[in-house]
Parts: sequence; C-alpha cells; structure tokens
Amino acid sequence: PVEDGVTAAAVAARLGVPRAVAETHLGLLTGLGLLRTRRVGRRTYYRRDEVRIAEMARMFEKGW
Repeated sequence: PVEDGVTAAAVAARLGVPRAVAETHLGLLTGLGLLRTRRVGRRTYYRRDEVRIAEMARMFEKGW
C-alpha cells in the first residue's frame, strides 16, 4: 500500500539497480533520519520524513 511507503525492491526496480544497493542507500538515509520505516509482515516500507528533510534543507541554506 502506498500509504505504508515503498519497499527497497520497488526503489531498486524504479532506479534499475540491484536491491542490495537500494537497501544500503535506504539504510543510510534512514540512519540520517530522512526516512522512516514501517515493518509489515516480512517487508520494510520506507517513507520520507518531511520534517527532518525540511530541517536539513534549512541547515544547508544557512551554510551549516
């Protein structure tokens, strides 16, 4: 379901990269707080954290 987010497999298919590559990058973005995860069964769904993304954008606009 779209409201849950997207899976690493969906991201990989969209970008044309191996799923392991997508999982690595999604993990990094999650670690930075830019994505939130939700487990549904055996799958992990990723969604953007709009508040954290806006905070990071403001940091870059101010020059850190």
